[in-house]
Amino acid sequence: MPMPESSPPNGNGHAAPSQAERVKVKVNQAREQAGSVAEAVRDGLAERVAANPYGALAAAFAVGYVTGGGLFTKTTARVIQLGARLAMIPQVREPLLDLAEQAIDGMLDKTRPKGT
Repeated sequence: MPMPESSPPNGNGHAAPSQAERVKVKVNQAREQAGSVAEAVRDGLAERVAANPYGALAAAFAVGYVTGGGLFTKTTARVIQLGARLAMIPQVREPLLDLAEQAIDGMLDKTRPKGT
């Protein structure tokens, strides 16, 4: 014996919505909410790209690089090494310049004639 698609009438004489109808309503509500969230995200991204297009391009490159599997490669290791070396330059520059200046002054002192 097949089951009826809709439930028996409720207290007001109308048939209560079936399980499938309730699911369709929930799916449509979820679709509408997802559409509004997607629109808000799209608008937010459009504003950020308009404000900083190069930053958006760099972010897109970074996301693509990571999702493409480039995170654990030799190239990434080399870039990180280079970045670490460049970050050290300001910290090492002043002591090296002071050392070079002392060495030059010492050599100049040796080349000056004695007694002057």
